[in-house]
Amino acid sequence: MLRVLLAFGPQRPVARVDELADAADVPLSSAYRYVALLRSMGLLAETGDGAYQLTPRVMGLAHAAQLTNGLSAQLRPVLEALRASCGESALFLRRAGDHVVCTELAESSHPVRLSFTPGHPMPLHAGAGAKLLLASLTRAEQEAYADRHAQELTRSARQKLLRELEPLARQGWSTSEAEVDDGVWAAAALVSDAGSAVGALTVAGPAFRLSESIRKNILASVRQAAGELSRTLGELGGRA
Repeated sequence: MLRVLLAFGPQRPVARVDELADAADVPLSSAYRYVALLRSMGLLAETGDGAYQLTPRVMGLAHAAQLTNGLSAQLRPVLEALRASCGESALFLRRAGDHVVCTELAESSHPVRLSFTPGHPMPLHAGAGAKLLLASLTRAEQEAYADRHAQELTRSARQKLLRELEPLARQGWSTSEAEVDDGVWAAAALVSDAGSAVGALTVAGPAFRLSESIRKNILASVRQAAGELSRTLGELGGRA
């Protein structure tokens, strides 16, 4: 999906779906699906002649990208350090509309199959990092999200989700088990800049090899790393 978005540029400000498929090197059916998703996120708009163009909302992404680029030199070493100390995969998640996307992954030497792979959009209502980003929204935004996903959330699931979000917003960290992938446990902590959520730092691995003490250590490591990233981002922003 990100390859489709990145297909736009100064030389291609407007494009048809078939042109985007060629530029992104994805099947035409996938290109149509990605374009529909990008439209739902408010990132693409139809020009009226079967072509598409970027919307002003992309400017917000550009600003976020500037912040991320300022942090990128710090982010990769932190993820690799987490992978080394925890022995599991470490990843960084960003919110994109109603979805969450993994933007950086340091995979462990004994990897586990994760649905959160770089560039692949996932819903906000499942998984430690995803729900943490959903919890960072206002209550009205959380309820609007739940309404838009009524087909995926039963009434009881909707109520349970909204109850879970309030403490997550206060504490800034979360854990989950088998919410997205069977047998996978994860810990996540929010990375913020001046009080605004930037992303979620996550470590995930097979639940069977993670004892309670190991889980506590992983969570502590993730929270410490997220705090350091937040401070680094604040310092970078202050020098901008």
